[in-house]
Amino acid sequence: MNVAYFGEPGSYTQKAAILYFSGCDYKLVPCLFIPEVFQMAAKNGGCEFGVVPAENLREGHVGPTYDELFNSDLRIVGEQVVEVKHVAAGIEGAKIKKGVIVRSYNQGLQQVQKFIRENGLIPEESGNTATSARIVAQLGLKNNIAICSEEAAKIHGLKILARGIAEEKEKGPNYTRFYIIQSPTLYPNATPKFFIRDTMAMMFSTLDNPGALNHVLDCFTAQRVNIIDICKRPSQKRTRWHEVNFHIECSGALNDPAPKRVLEMLRNKTPHTSYKITGDYKSSPIAREPIRSAR
Repeated sequence: MNVAYFGEPGSYTQKAAILYFSGCDYKLVPCLFIPEVFQMAAKNGGCEFGVVPAENLREGHVGPTYDELFNSDLRIVGEQVVEVKHVAAGIEGAKIKKGVIVRSYNQGLQQVQKFIRENGLIPEESGNTATSARIVAQLGLKNNIAICSEEAAKIHGLKILARGIAEEKEKGPNYTRFYIIQSPTLYPNATPKFFIRDTMAMMFSTLDNPGALNHVLDCFTAQRVNIIDICKRPSQKRTRWHEVNFHIECSGALNDPAPKRVLEMLRNKTPHTSYKITGDYKSSPIAREPIRSAR
């Protein structure tokens, strides 16, 4: 089977794909943009699955993934968590000093902003962390370095200039969780992992009325269904500030009694709320565990 993923070889998304599909017969297909992953994983897109970043522990949700979920028919069918360990890497002779250009994905740059400030580096955004490593290697300039994984640095022959640059000692380990996505027309013909589910995801929008969001959340409370995560994104058809979409992940599979009652309540008690199911999957145990302390 073919698996599309965001980034290039050496990216954290590739690592998530390798970990999740371990033991399966698969081929990885790199994509430079998140919408491209959705296109490739759609019916007749050439790939059975896609892997996209969803949320970083420190920098929060990855907006383009949620925008695509709202506009796409694809569903979340799995989740993988990867520990993020950034390094600074450059060609032979490169040094970390004031005025040097540092390249990475926007969230990657945010995750090491203290390192950038303290060394007087000039940030330049790249498509993703692995792309930044490739660009630095291709440029061959000593005044360019990349923030990337150690794997990406090795792939492109870069020298590791610094490790532990994301304040791991002060803030503890950093993680990103990734969604495994698939077309509902193919679901669930895949690995046995997809037959065990404990999480439902959905997107919805409400009227701009007092209490509209609260009425939706009350449906979950009434059925004692725990909301694990909630993300707000601007509507792509936005004409006013308050036109937004919400994405919720909650405990319980789609066909479990309590989530089914939540959906029934939404239909009956919030008729002006439009919603769509975006996932029914087994969550990663790491994503639900307490975060290890930095001490």
